[in-house]
Amino acid sequence: MGNPHAALTDPKLVETVESLRRVDEAGYLYYMDCGWDYYNIPKEFAPIFDAGCSTFFAKNMEGEPIMYRNYDYRHYLHGDKTTDPTSCGVVVKCCNPSARFRSIGVADAFWLDRVNQGIGRGVPDDGKTDISAFAMLPYICMDGMNEAGLTISIMALVVDSDWNEIDYEEACKLLETNDKFNFVYENTGEVPPRKAKRAEIGSVAVNHTDKKAWKCSKALLEQKVEGKPTTMHTILMRMILDNCANVDEAVGLTMKYNMKATMVGSNYHIMIGDANGRSVVIEWVGDETRVIETNRCTNYHLSFEDGYRETDRRYECLEAGLDRFYNEVREDYGITLLALVKQDPTNGYDRSMTLTTSVYNTIKKTLRVFVMGDFSKSYDFTL
Repeated sequence: MGNPHAALTDPKLVETVESLRRVDEAGYLYYMDCGWDYYNIPKEFAPIFDAGCSTFFAKNMEGEPIMYRNYDYRHYLHGDKTTDPTSCGVVVKCCNPSARFRSIGVADAFWLDRVNQGIGRGVPDDGKTDISAFAMLPYICMDGMNEAGLTISIMALVVDSDWNEIDYEEACKLLETNDKFNFVYENTGEVPPRKAKRAEIGSVAVNHTDKKAWKCSKALLEQKVEGKPTTMHTILMRMILDNCANVDEAVGLTMKYNMKATMVGSNYHIMIGDANGRSVVIEWVGDETRVIETNRCTNYHLSFEDGYRETDRRYECLEAGLDRFYNEVREDYGITLLALVKQDPTNGYDRSMTLTTSVYNTIKKTLRVFVMGDFSKSYDFTL
């Protein structure tokens, strides 16, 4: 690649990051072979662990179970929202000698530099950016499949807001400089709701009539069931891909752990499917782990009505599209359905953007990837 990787000395880690290569012309998609034992994490990379989407699972006309997945997020290089959204997806092939199965998945390298937000289109082969942290990409795969045909996908959920009252005059000044989504009310008695869908940590709400103001905070979600170790969503996904052959094994492994969100104000659920055609969604509600038998999922809870869906009809689109077919769905129809529910901020409704789209064949062990919502061209990989 030609990029520096000064933090790496282990030959296996060096070999891993030096296998990184660009797949598409624009630099939105890369490929990397990972053969080191990433269960022995070098201490330099431990701080990395302090990722909206649509997924469905259906058999094709040959009876092969397929996982279809849109990975939606909106990234800006260095957080500059005056620029176009960026992305840096990496197809990661994992051959960990300590794992039961090999796997392939799509990682979002942007999260390797969550604080500075410095990884985007073309950065991994710009000749100057240190790519040492790319050795940790197995832990931030947003979706994946192993050689047993088990697939997995993660989707973000909205977390309730806590609104803390602040000085009204101070808040009015913040409205002019705050880069968060803010709320302005004009009617007496109006206050920001806990289920304000677009609220972020640091969002400001102002009621000009009452001359009152609030600032948003959110909780860190963590289970605390006695006797269970704690892990995080993408680490659990990695353990499942490396060690589980089917949904039953994956659910069994999941039940052994408490779940902790990666960062304050975040929450997720995951969808798992296998080569037998079974699929489930796993959600963590309080200290309870819930398993829902389903083949479709977006960014809202399935085990209860979370109140955030509002006018977002992606789930209903998936439901209508899949229920049209009795048992099998042509793959081109499945991809068309993903295109219908892709996120595109230019249409005025979507808050997110479809960065990568993955189509996993659990029998042939193939992966097709589309980039930045462009369904006219795909990139194909085989496990």
